[in-house]
Amino acid sequence: MRLGDGGLDSDRPRWRSTRRVAALLLFASFAARGVWAEDESAVPGVRSSIEEIVVTAQKRETNLQDTPISISAFTGADLDAAGMQDIEDLTFAVPNLHYGRTIGGPLDGGGISIRGVSSGGNDRSTAFHVDGVYINAPAAPEVLTFFDVQRVEVLRGPQGTLYGRNATGGAINVISNPPEREFLLQGDVQFGNYDQIRSRAVLNAPFIGDRVFARLSLVQEDRDGYQRNLSTNKRGHDADDASDYGGRLQFLIDLSERAQLTVRGTYSHRGGVGVGNKLLGDYPDEIYLDPMADPLDLYGLNMAGPNPSDPRKIRADFIGDRDETQWSVNAELKWDLLDIPWLGDATLNALFSFGMRDDERILDSDVADIPLLKVSFDDEVREIVTEVRLASAGLRDLDWVVGFFFLDSTEDLTIGGQSFPFSMSPPLPGALELTTSQVTDRDARSYAGFGQVGYRFFDDWRLSAGLRYSYDEKASKFEQPPVFLFPDDEEPFIPGTSADDRDDWDAVTGRLGCDWQWGEDSMVYGSVSRGYKAGTIQTAARLDDEGRPTGDTIDNADPEYIWAYEVGSKNQLFDNRLRLNLTGFYYDYDDLQVTTVAENVFVTQNAAAATIWGFESEIVAIPIPNATVVANASYLNATFDSFVGFREEDRFREPVDFSGNDLPRAPRYTVNVAAQYDFDLGTIGTVVPRVNFYASDDVYFRAANDDSDKQDNYTKWDVRLSWYSENTRLSVEGFIENIEDADIIQSQIVGSSLIGWPLTTALDAPRTMGVRVGYRFGGA
Repeated sequence: MRLGDGGLDSDRPRWRSTRRVAALLLFASFAARGVWAEDESAVPGVRSSIEEIVVTAQKRETNLQDTPISISAFTGADLDAAGMQDIEDLTFAVPNLHYGRTIGGPLDGGGISIRGVSSGGNDRSTAFHVDGVYINAPAAPEVLTFFDVQRVEVLRGPQGTLYGRNATGGAINVISNPPEREFLLQGDVQFGNYDQIRSRAVLNAPFIGDRVFARLSLVQEDRDGYQRNLSTNKRGHDADDASDYGGRLQFLIDLSERAQLTVRGTYSHRGGVGVGNKLLGDYPDEIYLDPMADPLDLYGLNMAGPNPSDPRKIRADFIGDRDETQWSVNAELKWDLLDIPWLGDATLNALFSFGMRDDERILDSDVADIPLLKVSFDDEVREIVTEVRLASAGLRDLDWVVGFFFLDSTEDLTIGGQSFPFSMSPPLPGALELTTSQVTDRDARSYAGFGQVGYRFFDDWRLSAGLRYSYDEKASKFEQPPVFLFPDDEEPFIPGTSADDRDDWDAVTGRLGCDWQWGEDSMVYGSVSRGYKAGTIQTAARLDDEGRPTGDTIDNADPEYIWAYEVGSKNQLFDNRLRLNLTGFYYDYDDLQVTTVAENVFVTQNAAAATIWGFESEIVAIPIPNATVVANASYLNATFDSFVGFREEDRFREPVDFSGNDLPRAPRYTVNVAAQYDFDLGTIGTVVPRVNFYASDDVYFRAANDDSDKQDNYTKWDVRLSWYSENTRLSVEGFIENIEDADIIQSQIVGSSLIGWPLTTALDAPRTMGVRVGYRFGGA
């Protein structure tokens, strides 16, 4: 939607007051951007050096600049200053990272690509962790994932040793702010266009004496949709909206001087209409109830009103509905052990987590103003995760870590479809609708043992080596009942099919690296590592020459593997006023999993091979006191060496050679620059203007690399202006994001044969603007 003409059908961003405002004001205390994180960088003032960032990317606390891997790390203050509220925003801040929601299904998230390594099959290719807990299901992170966090770490490149499972692309770690000993009450409220009202609050306090501490984090957001439905033109009917809320409750228990237990519980709910699908171009002329048969004599989408040319407008006769709930509980024990024989001091970490997700939604799959196709999803996921680690403690020449990982995941997915043949010409008497359903039950278990050791020699040199053994087993049951054209038919119009299969895979992965501390503030490193991602069980049936199910399923997809070679340099220069990190990498990528659509279900194929190479630079500078500049640039060459696939819109699935094409979600270059300056006005407070700029080369979304498959190169500008009171307790911020109001394609797939295999797309947010007011009481 854009700023523009007035009237009922205008695209003018909408503002309104709701009854929730009164409830929001009860928070009574608000905190601004840059005050959520408990570190000095969160407070405006004289800033003449770059703050140190401590990361846990190697399963122990290390300085970012002393960690010999490619990693981007953001404190909570960094996230707020840049306006990063969720995982989608990492696209505009991390070199060679692209994120896109999976559209047209229950999986609104999971489209993470790092250095061209995307998520194919039922699993991510980027391992995602929240407070150390591995999140297996490729769904959207919970509502408060990026709220009240200590930091977010993005590890680029295969993490086959310490993170292992499905980390061929890399890993993303989100670490929440833990309970503290000090009392703290803070929160903020934001009012924006599209009638946005978002509120956040944190309460931290001693719970039982000086042994138990609690922290409660709450977030809520209501917003109208970015995608306008012209058929109804009513509020609450527009997709890409928000009706979300969630909370995180943590208890930190001091069991002894050397042992701590942290217990966490989270709850998250997403409602509203859901992700906005948009069919590109004119509605298809032909539709196929049976993908391999001739098209029926249908008016179909030709009966619909014209498809709006504006990518943020649709004509849908049915209003979608989303009801997604996630909750989890986990416990983490940290125990410092002293003088272990042969090992010395060490730290034991034991983590157990149980999580549930229930995602129900209904959507108008044809996105037209006729009742042609309606699809429903009900996805229930249960996950149990356990990890136990023992690691050396303290500074020493020899450091080590060993551990064990276990995952038990169960998913029950039901997909229902209703297609309405009364749009036939002439109408068929007695045929009211065709109702289909697909039921898929998936079980996955994963076991792994891992270890890594590092040894420093000659004072300035360090050698590290690690190994991981992974064993994965999966089972899948699939059933689709027959479809009858008329209630009294004896022979089905579309035969039913079923599949029941299980498979297992194992692999040894690892890493060998060496780094040289070149001077006090500079390091050079090199590494070779191997990544592995488990195979995928197919649920698509094989078809005979007439397009009928044979009773057999398509062969399962094999695991994918990557050999990665990387060199880099990390430098902290000019009295900590310049941070310069450089990386070069080369990947030999085998059997990569590529997901396409066939027979109206997702099919994962193994492409034979791909080669990926590129460069990255990350710069943080304070050229003058109070001025901060962040600049990142990347180049990526990611191509298929050999891959024979098919175009989803080709119902005969003729083989097509995609060798030499770019991998999906792998733009050749990206650049982002951010600059801010803190104006200290004495008793009046501090004013901080900030500008963010991002540029991307073309992005393809399919292996075909057709012109219709891509987002052309684009730029994106954001601005923010913040004011902090003298004591930094009170703050006000205004912002405008996507100033150009660009229509940036985030994801694109080929739709169902039931609506003629159209290209279906989802967009990033349009121009958004708003004001945030915050206050903080207590805290250090």
